[in-house]
Amino acid sequence: DNSTSTFTLYLGRQMTKESLARRKKTGSHYTPARLAQFVATKILENYQPPDSDSTIRILDPACGDGELLLALVDNWPQETRSCLSLIGIDLDRIAFQNVRHRVRNLGVSSIDLRREDFLDRVLTELESTQPLPGSLLESVDVIIANPPYVRTQVLGAKKAKKLASDFNLSGRVDLYQAFLVAMKHCLKTTGILGVITSNRFIATKSGSRVRELLANDFEILDLYDLGDTKLFEAAVLPAVIVARRRQAPLFRTTQSSKFLKIYETLEQTFSDEVENVCTAITKRDDRVVRIGRDNFRVTVGTVDVPLSGKDPSSPS
Repeated sequence: DNSTSTFTLYLGRQMTKESLARRKKTGSHYTPARLAQFVATKILENYQPPDSDSTIRILDPACGDGELLLALVDNWPQETRSCLSLIGIDLDRIAFQNVRHRVRNLGVSSIDLRREDFLDRVLTELESTQPLPGSLLESVDVIIANPPYVRTQVLGAKKAKKLASDFNLSGRVDLYQAFLVAMKHCLKTTGILGVITSNRFIATKSGSRVRELLANDFEILDLYDLGDTKLFEAAVLPAVIVARRRQAPLFRTTQSSKFLKIYETLEQTFSDEVENVCTAITKRDDRVVRIGRDNFRVTVGTVDVPLSGKDPSSPS
């Protein structure tokens, strides 16, 4: 109706004026709809819902405008959608207003939107001797997320040092690394994680803690390096991780995981012309594709996720 259109237009203008101006500082990059749909489908390909009609808790710890939560609900089987309990957390005031408006009338069991700091919340719960109301620890079935990327030089030395201490990180700390550790604490064993993040963890020294976390605590189901596909306005080279939390950690281990990467190429011959990056990576074949005016090489295979970084330039 007209009131809805007016409200949406108002929010859009406010988002442009306020939130977009703060993106560099906060590291938030709202998820393109196609990428949100892709991550949602990959989660659902790997998630086994309970046999009973028990509640399925879904968390987005940096929900922004709610695109990821909406994509997951949109792709969720209709017969169990009423079992979903959504939890969305974000600090941004305008984003919070927007997501509150967007998630109405989804036909789910409950929607819990929290304007708070996710990392502070998890730390408070970990340090508490008593369960807190609305506790997140080991209570979430599915996490879908695009956590903020803020590197050490933007965070500042004091903040970076505190994050490293709180979440057992080392080297050049990035905010997304702390989010990954915190998300691990929230996920039930055998719960599914689908996260969009910087690809820097794959082969950098500072990513060793993330690689260790993934190798020890998760079964990695799919790993996508989306390289220089320019899916985000900022100079972020994204990756997508789909993983299942292990029932028990496997310390000092490596695991072989399905891997796909896509990077721009100067090769002139291409096998397919596709509409967008997400269409290109849906098909798991080595090939060159044309997207718009540019050609991209898609490389697929498996890659070991080790405790020390190695560029998986030639997956086996």
